[in-house]
Amino acid sequence: MESTLETVALFCLKLAYEAEDQSPILRDDPMMGNYQRDVFELLVKRRDVEAIQQKVNECLVLALDAMGELTNHLGVSLSCYRQASMPLKPSAR
Repeated sequence: MESTLETVALFCLKLAYEAEDQSPILRDDPMMGNYQRDVFELLVKRRDVEAIQQKVNECLVLALDAMGELTNHLGVSLSCYRQASMPLKPSAR
């Protein structure tokens, strides 16, 4: 689970920040500090679903911004995944 979460974060950050003329963003890159496997492992052990969703959502927002959100197929797919991963909020009464 932790490896999958780290991979999602890595690819989102690659979409948002990596350029062809630069060195690739890797798992040990400083920008991955808050999204590394050990961070997700701790959150999974604590069963902190809200914090996991927040971290994944942060990365997806960056990727969506980089992709132009709904202007292409990948952006639409990411947007659907983001909506599915967001926590449900109680309705206001």
